[in-house]
Amino acid sequence: MLSLIVGVMVCACSSGGKATQETVTAASPQQTDPIIQAELLVFDQEYTAAIKLLSRIIEDEGPTAYALTLRGISYAKMNLPYPAFADLVEATRIDYSVETLMNVGNAERMFGFCERAADAFRKASALQPNDYQILNNLASAYLCYGKIDLGLEALQEARKHHANDEILLTNLAIAHSMKQNFEEARRAVEDALRLNGSYMPAHRTLYQICVKTDDLACAQKANAQYESLKSARPRRTAPRKQR
Repeated sequence: MLSLIVGVMVCACSSGGKATQETVTAASPQQTDPIIQAELLVFDQEYTAAIKLLSRIIEDEGPTAYALTLRGISYAKMNLPYPAFADLVEATRIDYSVETLMNVGNAERMFGFCERAADAFRKASALQPNDYQILNNLASAYLCYGKIDLGLEALQEARKHHANDEILLTNLAIAHSMKQNFEEARRAVEDALRLNGSYMPAHRTLYQICVKTDDLACAQKANAQYESLKSARPRRTAPRKQR
């Protein structure tokens, strides 16, 4: 199942996540069956063409969870929330699973419907308890609408099952910072950076914590690291023009 967003961050929810998408290999879209053509178009960010092809597949062959998921992702990437929700929710009706529920939750979180996102993540967690990525996303949704204690509870539970993850630790730092627990927040984000010194959201979170605690030297260093990584990051290429 193609995943919309993984490892949602409170401070940078559309970037920095760990991808879990499958790699698809094929000689060319013309040499594959239609659903794989659509998948390749989504990977290539050719969302308009993907939606057109997927709509034809759904009309001709009937809706499947995967076709609806691909089309829902395409709508979401084009900043069209309501058709995205319609497809992703319909996919859960056909295949009620962790993957379809996570895609609904991630779309809701992406567009700021954080309480609804938390509901989807809770349902996913009920199907797959103790999964740290689900708990991390659930915590992000809680923090998004101010349920800090619930967010901390989900993050602490996630750490029992996977202690060493820079996304989780950065979210934990954000949660502690929101509670004004700056010592714990700084410890968590520094642990995140020890795991991955190139993780941009952690540098940004450390900068914010240092500003709040009037540690200007730390803030300057963290901001300089963040800006250096940002400038070195490859630019995303624009989607190819449709032929």
